[in-house]
Amino acid sequence: MTPWPVDPPHVFTLRLGARDGQRIPEIAVANEIRAAGADAFSLMACEGWFRGVRDPGWSIMLAHDDHHWVARVAERLRIAFEQEGVGIEAFGRYLRCREDHGADQVAAELWGLRHALHPAYACTVFVIENEPAAWPDTFAIVTARVTADEAWTPEENAAAHIVLGAEVGRCGAWSLPMVGRSPDGKHVEPGWAVALTKEEACQLGRAYRQDAIYLVRGGVLRVVTCSDCREVVLGPFWPRLSTANTSESLC
Repeated sequence: MTPWPVDPPHVFTLRLGARDGQRIPEIAVANEIRAAGADAFSLMACEGWFRGVRDPGWSIMLAHDDHHWVARVAERLRIAFEQEGVGIEAFGRYLRCREDHGADQVAAELWGLRHALHPAYACTVFVIENEPAAWPDTFAIVTARVTADEAWTPEENAAAHIVLGAEVGRCGAWSLPMVGRSPDGKHVEPGWAVALTKEEACQLGRAYRQDAIYLVRGGVLRVVTCSDCREVVLGPFWPRLSTANTSESLC
């Protein structure tokens, strides 16, 4: 049994275009979707235009509770039928799965649309320098990098991180320096894991103008919005955690 709640099914509409100017045979498309594990779906022939050229294709409707799976289906169809992109319509938006914008990025965007959160929250990974002797059952992960509609200099962000560290130290709770970063390492935010309740962590996040903080409870990672303490479950925390090389500095 899954130890965390799953989202209810949502209807996703995939748009598959033509190949060599011709609509791809229905049986080939259906077989590819079944091979991806779809229990039920619908195919409807549709007409479109791509770069000024008629584009006969398929509108594919899927009801599913896993946006990652839907994004992987789109990527599978793109590769199998040599498409430049496969469209996904959901939550009032139209996204395209492309070679340079693959399933992981699309899945994060779908998650963000579904929960009204920035997609980056869905794929953040975490790094620590050294494994602690023990972990508390519940702890928050908080940073001080500004996330409101303003821009701070690196110096301002660094100063806020130092002030946050001092405040974490004063609270007397278990704490550990922890970095949150994007999977490609292009975005890095130093912060702290600290044994606070959800309400305490949200209050701390609001003090540093954060949109949301992370909360780990029973090994399950959640995003919690600072404004109203709304929780969105992401899944198991430990696969997202790694230890930095001893030559790297987290702060």
